[in-house]
Amino acid sequence: MAKKKAKGPAKRRVGSWVAIAGLAVVAAVAVSYVLFDRFDAPRYAAGSLKDGNVLLITMDTTRADHLPVYGYENVDTPGLDRLAASSLIFENAIAHVPLTLPSHTSILTGQLPISHGIRDNEGFVVDSKVATLASILKSKGYATAAFVSAFVLDSRWGLNQGFDSYFDHFNPYREVNRDDIQRKAEETETEVERWLPAHKDGRFFCWVHFYDPHDPYDPPEPYASRYASNRYDGEIAYMDQYIGKLLAKLEELGLSDRTLVIVTGDHGEGLGEHDEPTHGMFLYSTTTQVPLLIRVPGGKQRRIRGIVRHIDLAPTILDFLGFPAGGDMQGASLIPMINGTEATHRTAYSESLYAEHHYGWSPLKSLTTDRHEFIESPKSELFDRLKDKAQLHNLIDEKESLASDLGDQLHAIVDRYTRKDLEGPRKMDADTEAKLRSLGYLGSPVPSTPDSLKTDPKDKLKVVDDVKAGAASLAQKDFQSALRLVVPVTQSDPNILDAHLIAGSALANLRQYDKGLDELFKVLAIQPDHTMALATIGTTYESMGNLKEAERWYLKVLDVEKDHAYTLVKLANLYRRMNEPAKADAYYARAMKPVETGLQTTEEAKARSRTYAASAEMNFGAGRYADAERDLEAAIELTPQGPDLHFNLAQVLEKTGDIPNAILNYQQETVVAPGNLNAYLNLGLLQLQGGNVEAAIACFRTLLKLQPGEPRASLLLAESLNLANTDLDEAVQLTRQGLKQLPDHKRGYALLSELYTKLGRNKEAAEASAMAGRP
Repeated sequence: MAKKKAKGPAKRRVGSWVAIAGLAVVAAVAVSYVLFDRFDAPRYAAGSLKDGNVLLITMDTTRADHLPVYGYENVDTPGLDRLAASSLIFENAIAHVPLTLPSHTSILTGQLPISHGIRDNEGFVVDSKVATLASILKSKGYATAAFVSAFVLDSRWGLNQGFDSYFDHFNPYREVNRDDIQRKAEETETEVERWLPAHKDGRFFCWVHFYDPHDPYDPPEPYASRYASNRYDGEIAYMDQYIGKLLAKLEELGLSDRTLVIVTGDHGEGLGEHDEPTHGMFLYSTTTQVPLLIRVPGGKQRRIRGIVRHIDLAPTILDFLGFPAGGDMQGASLIPMINGTEATHRTAYSESLYAEHHYGWSPLKSLTTDRHEFIESPKSELFDRLKDKAQLHNLIDEKESLASDLGDQLHAIVDRYTRKDLEGPRKMDADTEAKLRSLGYLGSPVPSTPDSLKTDPKDKLKVVDDVKAGAASLAQKDFQSALRLVVPVTQSDPNILDAHLIAGSALANLRQYDKGLDELFKVLAIQPDHTMALATIGTTYESMGNLKEAERWYLKVLDVEKDHAYTLVKLANLYRRMNEPAKADAYYARAMKPVETGLQTTEEAKARSRTYAASAEMNFGAGRYADAERDLEAAIELTPQGPDLHFNLAQVLEKTGDIPNAILNYQQETVVAPGNLNAYLNLGLLQLQGGNVEAAIACFRTLLKLQPGEPRASLLLAESLNLANTDLDEAVQLTRQGLKQLPDHKRGYALLSELYTKLGRNKEAAEASAMAGRP
């Protein structure tokens, strides 16, 4: 990749700025915005679609240049292609933030992030003072509904304001599992199809959010095989199938001729360009330039190349319907641009505060014009968008005057539209933070200092990559890799809370409890009310057998969120262990009430399956094994390929003594979820206990292939080889490897003594025996 020159922020000049709708020079030829393909192209006026419906589809993490409608040839999107054939196609649509929640807030309010106040995915809640498109249309008599596909848009963040119905049902009871906090396009689209027929005779505004192109890229078949070399494109192709299905449903219901359809992306994806694998940190066009299609009933395809912005969508929708834009909207209707009568070029403000909020480094801000993009940071950048589409040549030294002028315009926008009367970020509970983390968003704010704010994120890419990779390794239960990645960060950048949190969690899972607690308490030293750290300390003490301490820390979580579902379950189970049945029953009842309500109100198969699984977990903790078995069998019938279901049923069957069926369910779990390490571990243990040593050896070898160096698997494989009296030298190495990570494991030293004795290494056998008997 070509090197980009870097320089500090452009010097700010006085003067030369105007209101945002006109932040540019007057166009020499106004119609240069529109590429007219036909002389009979329709023109529109305010109220052109009076009493019409609105369908807004947002595609998460979708780059414009990865769609055929924008010239890409490596993916098939027949649904979007059909829509585009009669749509306005905007070639330069710009997102204001490369993150899901703030970007959608701009789409739904017509306001810049500095105005609506949602600056990041974590901790921010839409203020009740901020009017949404849904609330405006509801006040005009519209039925309003939203269907979102990821927890990052959960109603707790406030975007549900104005919606009669807001489908955001995510399981709050299980430990973090991506399947519980996002849903595939098929599930979301099915819910929309259920809603539409009952509202086809009235006026409606329906927002549908698809999440599939977000990382990790795991499209279902046949897309996984068809796009094996580029699964990001496979996710887009899969999502397109359900966009097409939804649009076909509109036609089937006779709604197409009176429904305004808008399809856009909330932001793009780095895909490794500019050394950014995903999105959130930088403001290059890879993550800010998005697709935008608008189909007006009876319209024809036209391409429009002028800059348009997410904040323009709400005013445009209102204009088509004949309503004035909200008074706080900074966006402007696109109808003049569509008609070719707009006299000024628009410019787009974008920002990313991700580096500041999560690492304490400098935020980034940018201004995009038809020709250039200026990115302000400690090492500012300027790119020619026409000559340098990949943004590899930084012009900051060559065009200082232009950079300074764009910097002035950027500051003018910030000065004029930044609101200070809105509530700032709120503290997150542990469950919320964990869910966002599992979606790839780090959840721990980092205090910044004047010195840290001088750090350009471009200079810290390895730290960012290591923390994100460490979080992914922790989620995959690869604790050694997580430590290898984040421990150096805890030393070089000790204020990055997530590095300490990941290290503490990994160490606790490796049963190095004291070291784990030390890292977790470092988090609290920086942020004493860090709820995820509090919860993890609770689980660590519970694993250590210190139940009173575990209780104390779990209760601290409930001090933050009194009905935190997962902690209620943990406490119910904990009080069972502490032989306090009255308290256990009380917490069990609190946790079960929403589950029972969910089973009564939820019809969709996957949602019901998740609710049954949550009920089973609580019944299991309460010792109600027959009820837990019944719940899990119901969940499996609904979703036979659901991960963890067979694993959990196997644990229930172990409790009831049905070992043969427990073995069958562990085996089935390894088929459904071949990455479930605990399934191989438990299956191997049952095989070992049943005398099937060869089968146990196979299980533990598979586990070590999946997670090389896993200490329990190393010791258990060594134990199995010892029982089989084979490969004893390998067994010695495995035992020593396991003991490096579990130095207090007395049975490991006893096993090592037995192995040395069989090998005739009596001195070493005696030393190992002495370690086994050590107090």
